[in-house]
Amino acid sequence: MSRKKKIFVFTSIGFLSVATLGIGGYFIYDLVRGNPDIYGDLVAEDYMDDNTQLFADYETLRASSATLDTYQETYAPHQLFNIALHESQKSEFIKLETRGNVNAAGLKQTVLAYQLRNGDEYFYESISKGLFSVGKRFYQGEDVTWYSGKFSLFNSNYYWKADSEQIISIEEFKEVWGFDCSIISPYIVSSHTSLEASDTSISDGKLQLSLHLDPLYSVIEYSKQMLHMGDLEAWPVFESVKLDVSINSDFLIESMNITEYYEVKKIGWHNAKGTLDISCAYGEPGSIPDVDTLITYN
Repeated sequence: MSRKKKIFVFTSIGFLSVATLGIGGYFIYDLVRGNPDIYGDLVAEDYMDDNTQLFADYETLRASSATLDTYQETYAPHQLFNIALHESQKSEFIKLETRGNVNAAGLKQTVLAYQLRNGDEYFYESISKGLFSVGKRFYQGEDVTWYSGKFSLFNSNYYWKADSEQIISIEEFKEVWGFDCSIISPYIVSSHTSLEASDTSISDGKLQLSLHLDPLYSVIEYSKQMLHMGDLEAWPVFESVKLDVSINSDFLIESMNITEYYEVKKIGWHNAKGTLDISCAYGEPGSIPDVDTLITYN
């Protein structure tokens, strides 16, 4: 029997990508506590901005050797985030490492995720450990191949079941899951979703964004991922979403700390709080792990 390979990921407590059980509780549900599709009539594109001119203006400003102070004075927090997101996603090689916690009904879930871009290939693994253990692994090239995991109580690892393999087109995947594996952030951050409390500061030579997002319109696509990734029994209902984002002088996102409050249905309805940290690295090629390679989070 061949020995399984391992990838070791060293992360810190915190972060969404994006992970399995979102966070929040926004509307007051009816007494029946049914399964209302509160996102059903919402079209995500209606709450996004056309940032074409924004990106062009940024390139002009950058060519003038603008300082971080100038960027802070020129752009709103949601604009700075979208510029940084645009610049970050230009990199051919991206690695995102995520660790966090979701607390619901007095119980804690540990959330772990590992995401890679290697040229035109993408990899995303998301795991939630606790009373309910859920894991999924995705490979994206010309289409999306994904696997469900089996949790081992013996060594706390997930082993990916080859017979769970599913292959669908990228468009079909986005329809079901809300977005594909190439994205860095699943939230809609725009003039429609950024609340007045959002702010920008400069610390240690970096832009620090504090983004308070509308708890309905910012999660139209993200809610799909939560529903399917967490095997939830109903659509999650958010109360608040806050992103603290650190952007370096090259306008690359270095880290995101996310705090969400929501109501989630998993054997009954529960109020939940999630705190998640995501760290980002760029430019260093990393091979896409095969289905037999274990990722160990430390």
